[in-house]
Amino acid sequence: MAILSRFNRWRHGRGFGIHSPYAFVFVTEVLRQKHGFYAYTQLKSRRSRLTLRIVLALKPAAVCLITSDPLLAAAVKAADSSIVMTDDPAKANLIIVDAAQSPEFALEAYPQAHALVFHFLRLKSWRSIVSSLPYGHIYHNARSTAVIARQQHLPAQVFDIKF
Repeated sequence: MAILSRFNRWRHGRGFGIHSPYAFVFVTEVLRQKHGFYAYTQLKSRRSRLTLRIVLALKPAAVCLITSDPLLAAAVKAADSSIVMTDDPAKANLIIVDAAQSPEFALEAYPQAHALVFHFLRLKSWRSIVSSLPYGHIYHNARSTAVIARQQHLPAQVFDIKF
């Protein structure tokens, strides 16, 4: 079973089997982008580079960081210096959470967020997220990172992707 899930993760990571145009573009041009961006020289970690690409793709007006990683804040500012950084998740369009530091969360606690990025999320937390999502896409990998695009025009789908 593990070999089949690895194969499907590899397949979906390259866009095969993804029928939603939004999901295909998000996977191939944001999550799996292999080309360098202008801020890659300053951002050395893989998570900060992923955060930069997500912020550039989603173009949020306000971002809430629930993490102590300074590279993620630098990635948000490198994407767009006009983005408002807030400590209040209710005022943010994009929320980036370090689940290792804040393990207690619920999607209902973030009503205004169109997208959420979770780092270090445990498997049992996935089940609660999937069951509480009435619409939107969840992109996750086996290394405990998830991106939740919670937009009403997207059907509820889960994509297991290597990124």
